[in-house]
Amino acid sequence: MNEQETTETPDASVQDGEGSTAKNSEASQNSVEQTSEDSVKQKEIAENQKIRAEKAEAELKELRERIKSLEGNPQPKETSKPQESKPAQNDLSKDEVILYAKGLTDEQVECAKKIASLEGCSIVGATETDLYKTWQATNQTRLEKEQAQLEASQGAGEVVKKKGFNQRMTAEEHQAAWRESMGL
Repeated sequence: MNEQETTETPDASVQDGEGSTAKNSEASQNSVEQTSEDSVKQKEIAENQKIRAEKAEAELKELRERIKSLEGNPQPKETSKPQESKPAQNDLSKDEVILYAKGLTDEQVECAKKIASLEGCSIVGATETDLYKTWQATNQTRLEKEQAQLEASQGAGEVVKKKGFNQRMTAEEHQAAWRESMGL
């Protein structure tokens, strides 16, 4: 029986060898296909990265050229010019700006304009006339009267005495409060 077993064993090993070689050849074929698919994917990824890198380089080059062109042609900045403090209106004359700089109100400047048109002088010169000085004095007294006639503030009103007990009560006040609270 040993001989039969030994003879069967080599046949079995041959069969296993043929089966394993078939399996090995299929596995190697699958691995070749797998590596070829992987290499195709890697090539696609590499191409995509190359395209993205080229686009980024082109954008960078364009931005650098733009920076160089802006450095070569600096635009004038408004902040470098000294700015005059003017009211919101853009159509002010030089004389009006001078009056606003002196601290005159809109009402005073309007009056100076009217006097300047009547007198035939500049607006700044109108502020030095007797007519303007008289108007300014009467306007000042009118404003003072208006401010003096303001109603009194509501204030705190009457002082209301609190009912009840407190520590500062005398003995008589305490007894009176107690009787009041008890209804006696």
